[in-house]
Amino acid sequence: MARKQVRPLDDAERRMPEEPPLRKQGIPRLVIGLVCVYLLIMPLAEIALRAAVEMTHDRSRFAIINAITLTGFQSTVGTNNYPFGAQIVTFILTLFGILFAMIVGGMAVVRVLRLPYTDRQVISSAAWTTAVFTIVGSIPLIATGQEPLQAFMLSASALGNSGLYFGMLPYLWSWQTQLILMPLGILGGLGLPVLMDLYDAMRLRRKLCFHSRTVLGMTAGLYLVVFFICFILQWCDAGTGLGWSDAFKLAGKSSVAAVNSRTAGFPFQFVQDLPRGMQWLLILAMMIGGSPAGTAGGLKTTNIAELARGIVRAMRGKPVGRPFALAATWLWTYVGLAILVLILLLGIVPQVSSDRLLFETVSALSNVGLSHEVIMIVSPGLDILCVAMLLGRLIPLGILWWMAQTTTDAELAVA
Repeated sequence: MARKQVRPLDDAERRMPEEPPLRKQGIPRLVIGLVCVYLLIMPLAEIALRAAVEMTHDRSRFAIINAITLTGFQSTVGTNNYPFGAQIVTFILTLFGILFAMIVGGMAVVRVLRLPYTDRQVISSAAWTTAVFTIVGSIPLIATGQEPLQAFMLSASALGNSGLYFGMLPYLWSWQTQLILMPLGILGGLGLPVLMDLYDAMRLRRKLCFHSRTVLGMTAGLYLVVFFICFILQWCDAGTGLGWSDAFKLAGKSSVAAVNSRTAGFPFQFVQDLPRGMQWLLILAMMIGGSPAGTAGGLKTTNIAELARGIVRAMRGKPVGRPFALAATWLWTYVGLAILVLILLLGIVPQVSSDRLLFETVSALSNVGLSHEVIMIVSPGLDILCVAMLLGRLIPLGILWWMAQTTTDAELAVA
């Protein structure tokens, strides 16, 4: 029997990059452990918080979940007035929330997209990203007179898209807001795998994957759309006779609104002070949110992109694929939760207007933290918001891992 001749590899085949090694199926123990710690740390942190500042059980529970889910609602007991011990607890919860979202989400996205990164690289990248951006962002804040802990918290909160802060918050159109806080919010909302992909692309190690290009394109496109509509709505609300200086201020406010509503959630101004049409626009922006494996919540930019791609494929008579089904699952889960939470809040606090409750419902589910004013409702309404914040943070991560275990041909990670 003649031997089969083996053809030698040509130069082009030798230069082809190797496929990343296949990973074992199943959720890693590290992820399960992080989820357990995430759930167990909350009652322990509540005990520490109540030892540092006097507040009721429902308020302390709300404060803990508000911090660790990176939501950042402003409550009647404001974090800017916390004693030192309570500030340390809040700062630690914020850092842990950032690392949890980046590591658990990042490990799932790497598996979904078959990126050439190990779990150890994801963990180290999350730690370095959090540390470097927090320190770099705090240096100019300290130089302008902020206390070190206040500056670190403000920088970490911007990267974590949390909206919590100690001390004084910079003005809406100040350079600290425009050049430090909002860019950090955008970076945190891109997702850790996109940041890792960008770093490798800048070092010319590999080209940006389709997921990263989509995230960057969607982020830029949504920013421009929301910015333009916010500017027009505020211009119409202000009336005629506006000068160039007024237009410049409106542009600054619109730019902050385009980022702040989708990610950061800093209370530069309460929603009740905005034009009514702009309030409804911000609801849509909050629903979209950031991108997978980032610190922002919401439906995610890639979810919207995958739904649009699936509709186009269906119109052409092509199969839509499993990623489209998962994107639709998260969309309908989100809508169903929003309706349920809104109905419960309407029954519990009927004295509050429905549009305000809808805004706070979407803000809680998307982990944004914007509201018409400080959150003044009490239990059980406060507990419903707590559950909404937790589900808004954990369900997308669960869908990401569901996708990682069941999908082998995805170009976009959704949820």
